[in-house]
Amino acid sequence: MIPIALYANFMCCSGGVMIYFDQIEVVNILSPAAVYEIVRNYTADYDRALIFNKVHHELNQFCSVHSLQEVYIAKFGESCVHSCFFH
Repeated sequence: MIPIALYANFMCCSGGVMIYFDQIEVVNILSPAAVYEIVRNYTADYDRALIFNKVHHELNQFCSVHSLQEVYIAKFGESCVHSCFFH
């Protein structure tokens, strides 16, 4: 089973319009070899610092450079989250 984190209540602004996302699903696969270092450096809540905050920042960046139609329909309709955010 692939671990999926659900992050709720994201919003961003595109073309002066606030867009709300009820939830964003993020696949989080942590390499077993990296567990000790990650938890030691970030605690067991590492996903907040390394994933949640990054998703929030990248979503804002994404919305700021795309039109409302691209953000709400075209781009997210393509399920391009990985290629849109983490490139």
